Amino acid sequence: MSQPNPQIAFTPQTEIRTVASMDTHADKKDRIDLEAAVRDHYKPVYRFAYSLAKNQADAADLTQYAYERLAMKWRQVADPAKVKGWLQSTLYRKFLDLRRRVTRFPEVELNEDYGHQAEQPADQDRLDARTATEALMQLEEDLRAPLALFYLESCSYKEIAKVLEVPVGTVMSRLHRGKSKLYNILTNPN
Repeated sequence: MSQPNPQIAFTPQTEIRTVASMDTHADKKDRIDLEAAVRDHYKPVYRFAYSLAKNQADAADLTQYAYERLAMKWRQVADPAKVKGWLQSTLYRKFLDLRRRVTRFPEVELNEDYGHQAEQPADQDRLDARTATEALMQLEEDLRAPLALFYLESCSYKEIAKVLEVPVGTVMSRLHRGKSKLYNILTNPN
């Protein structure tokens, strides 16, 4: 196998085509299905990853992991309508695994800006997407994930339950608690 050319920019479509082309038994229909999964679901899967990871690099890693697993196990996904849920579920399980690992083996980062406070915006009563996203990121992960799936991805309770592998009643409870906490964060910034 030849080494990748560092001059070529990486795109998710390039990676999926490369993985699909390594399978000697893959026909054109199979590659189209993988390409369609990237084309149709990359943005919502990445947004879900970002809502969990809270930063672009980790979100990109989680998204790439989910698509890598799809490229290896695409034959296990029988219904094309379930690809998005399969990707989100795979991504969520990886996120939980990484979160457990970080909790058990924390890394220490040195921050040179420690003690410096960010400048407060002049218009504090204004609610914009960034403010709402920052408030969402302050929630615990078990409340943040269902809220992100419900509001950002427009998933149903049943879809959220399947992705998070919890009962529908638990999803409803977490959404209620999450909305309450989110409201308190947004209305009481102190």
